[in-house]
Amino acid sequence: MKLLIIVAGRKNGNSFQTMTHCLKSNNLSAVEYSIVDLSEKKIAYCDGCLSCDETGKCHIVDDMNAIVLNAKDSDAMAFFSPVRWSLLSGDLKVMLDRLNPLAASEELSGKKAVAICIGQTDVKDDVSISRALDSIRFFCENAGISFIGECAIGNCLESGDVCARESDLIKATETFKKLLQGEVI
Repeated sequence: MKLLIIVAGRKNGNSFQTMTHCLKSNNLSAVEYSIVDLSEKKIAYCDGCLSCDETGKCHIVDDMNAIVLNAKDSDAMAFFSPVRWSLLSGDLKVMLDRLNPLAASEELSGKKAVAICIGQTDVKDDVSISRALDSIRFFCENAGISFIGECAIGNCLESGDVCARESDLIKATETFKKLLQGEVI
């Protein structure tokens, strides 16, 4: 399996720490994976020209070109994103928009994905994190990607808060494991 891991939070934040925990807690011996830390990438906004629908390529030259190739070559994707105002990370939204060159050709169809979102609110009392997860799930459904699972982690205000949330890290690890095992919900 070729796995593309997208981390949409700032370096060493709760999203990155959750991803690191998931990697350390799962057997990756049969997995060829790459990590894209969006905080390290220069990705321009989609300008809506839609020439990629005809050509299968974006005319903008930036770090997204390599991500598109990586997504095209992957079998599965794992998204890790912080949540603010019921929204996924802005960096992730821009990246998802720029995957449009793969839309018309349906080159994402048949891939699998999971989403793990980390927010400040309490998961039981608020729908904020679930709305961000919905955004990723809707993207996957529209792209023909099988959405394997999701995990919402709340009460993470400061960087490192997720490390004290052992039960949530276990849930995230189990969600990630479903992707590695190819389970379908």
